[in-house]
Amino acid sequence: MVCYVIDTSVVFEASIDVELRKKIRFTDINFIAPAKIELELANRRAEIKSRAGLNNSRFNGLWRQLCQKISIKKVDQSKVNQAERILRDLKNLGIGLEDKFFFAMALYLGCPYWTFESKYWANSTVSNALRARGIVVVATIPL
Repeated sequence: MVCYVIDTSVVFEASIDVELRKKIRFTDINFIAPAKIELELANRRAEIKSRAGLNNSRFNGLWRQLCQKISIKKVDQSKVNQAERILRDLKNLGIGLEDKFFFAMALYLGCPYWTFESKYWANSTVSNALRARGIVVVATIPL
């Protein structure tokens, strides 16, 4: 079974974009995210509701639907440490530590990291540097 680590940016956009949400919900792909995603999305709850035009009840239903497709996992600390070292090595390329848990999950599971954050995939220097360190970052997936 194919799996992807799914980023907050993708889930945020799926909360607003009905077509993306349907594609995520009805694919056979397994989506996995570190527990940090719950906090990141909770911090953006008001923004999601406002942009999607959702009341509390509809937002909660939407969130339940998405959670059925995303397995939330704890990240092994050794992989978090490894991800931090990799990201520090790439600091000169404009990469910070803010997504270390997602990178750690990708390292731990050996599966690609799906994000809409273009700083990771639009620049071939960055994407090649990440790939050389065992992290594949993708902007799209076959849905």
